[in-house]
Amino acid sequence: MDDDDLNRIEVRLRVLETLVAFQFAAQHMQTADPAASIVRLRELLVERASEVPMPGLDPDLRGRAEAELSQALDRILDLQAQLPRRLVD
Repeated sequence: MDDDDLNRIEVRLRVLETLVAFQFAAQHMQTADPAASIVRLRELLVERASEVPMPGLDPDLRGRAEAELSQALDRILDLQAQLPRRLVD
């Protein structure tokens, strides 16, 4: 795999992550207090990240995976804050 392949994979992952984050944030806009709902979910996921089975990951990679999870959840929070109060007027 060369650098171009790695760059394409990175771009594809970022696009997929953005789509998933948007869908997730949009879904939570339907709750009574979406910001609080996502913040609480982030807290739960970060607290329990070490309990999620990740077979085959050495401790260094596991730490990176947990950091990526935290960053992804932060991006979801940021995206949620940018969404309009109602998706359909």
